[in-house]
Amino acid sequence: MKPIHTYHTTAFTISATTFNIHPKSNLILEAAKKKSKELGIYSEAFYSSHHTMTPYIFTNTDVERSILVTVWFSTLYYLDDFFGEDMQYENTLPDFQSLFNCWITGENNINDLTDEFIPLFEAVAYCGKTIRTNSNEVFFKRYTSDLYQHMLHTLQPVDYKTVTEYIESRIYFGGMYPTMGMIEYVNDVYLYPLFFERCAALKEVMGDCALVGVLSNDLISYHKEKHSDHNLLNAYLKTNLASDLDEAIQMGITHVNQSYESFLANCDLVQKQIADFSVDDKCAITTYLEGLNKLNAASYHWQMSTHRYRSPDNIFEDLKYPV
Repeated sequence: MKPIHTYHTTAFTISATTFNIHPKSNLILEAAKKKSKELGIYSEAFYSSHHTMTPYIFTNTDVERSILVTVWFSTLYYLDDFFGEDMQYENTLPDFQSLFNCWITGENNINDLTDEFIPLFEAVAYCGKTIRTNSNEVFFKRYTSDLYQHMLHTLQPVDYKTVTEYIESRIYFGGMYPTMGMIEYVNDVYLYPLFFERCAALKEVMGDCALVGVLSNDLISYHKEKHSDHNLLNAYLKTNLASDLDEAIQMGITHVNQSYESFLANCDLVQKQIADFSVDDKCAITTYLEGLNKLNAASYHWQMSTHRYRSPDNIFEDLKYPV
């Protein structure tokens, strides 16, 4: 099935965002590549383009922390690409709880791992230990909860019955919450439970940002995923919410744009709800919101800057040609 009409990525309102790249991006990416190779979770064929996203999100952050986060994101890509939904019937899956324990303990104590699992377990343990050591327990506990959901939905995909159920799962296996959490880590500025208690819109703005990232990616990457039920356009078609691919594309673009509109409205609401916060607490939340804005921009501009989704089969005209 091919769309009848033509579409351009400028239909996404996030296309109007501006972006910057970390001034030391080359240094960060080369160092992260070296460490990822040492850990065994870097493949030139699969990960050269994955590495480019971090400098679009963290544009003025500590170099060492940015390197570690890039290695961590490569680890999550490795988990998804080799053991995620597309590979469920081709590869033996790692034991979920054993893998998750590596993150919590910072150690890989599993003695009977097969060779295919060793790099993944070692990388998860290494990143977990480093992030825990260089952050704080409140942050690590909340981040661990988000990571649990991400790993669970990646290794055990949900057999959804409605588009709502698909999106509820996609928001987890898409990896946006583990990505958003690293905004705190790279800036060494953390959100505390009291912030969420006194600022209800903070949770909402996070959910909006997550939706913008995963659902825009579903559309941009559709030509690679049209065989899969785990894509927003196919979810529309599978549940008969859309009658054809064109209607699904239009619905998908609308959903992404509505999520971004909600994000902007909730950002304004956050600023109102933190009006009486201390200067330090306001600064922490403002830093986090700036990070979310950069992540929304990266969800578009990074996709446009890489070859990973450019193809004559892409549903968007401006992604049918090389950069």
